Amino acid sequence: MISYYLSIIETEEAKDKVVFIYENFYSLMSYTAGEVLNHNTHDVEDAVHNAMLKIIEIIDLIDLSDVKKVKNLCGIVAKNKAIDYCKRRDSQTISTDDEAILASEVDVNPDDIVISKETYHIIIEAIRTLGDTYRDVCLLKYVHEYKVREIAMLLDLSENTVTTRISRAKQILKEALRKELPHV
Repeated sequence: MISYYLSIIETEEAKDKVVFIYENFYSLMSYTAGEVLNHNTHDVEDAVHNAMLKIIEIIDLIDLSDVKKVKNLCGIVAKNKAIDYCKRRDSQTISTDDEAILASEVDVNPDDIVISKETYHIIIEAIRTLGDTYRDVCLLKYVHEYKVREIAMLLDLSENTVTTRISRAKQILKEALRKELPHV
């Protein structure tokens, strides 16, 4: 399959990135997709193939200097492609949390807070406890530092949907972190 991926790429730099990702993270992507698809081999292969095509589409945005970020990105893309595959296959929608989030009375913007390492780890752990819908966009935005436009492209969502999910996640995190971090 790698030969197919390489045949659709023009530059040597991009080919090198795809080979690196394929050799290092294809198994992780298969495992991640398998968790969503109950390890149905055919479905997993289709989902991972679609994930690789998405990664190739955005290959110029990927910086291999931070392998951990690339690994997380591959896992997120594979998981989302597997979810998309389930939606198409089952003709069902996976419910998302569309409850209205009430505006908080505190006017602190999380983007404006300068944080310590300890606080950072507390926030990252709180992000990891969010549901998939919010966790993925937050990790891509705040940990991997992708722009809303890039996240939308990675996850096949509209920019408005990504912005809404980030906003809702911030509100959820603000409420969850109030106990541990009184200044939030």
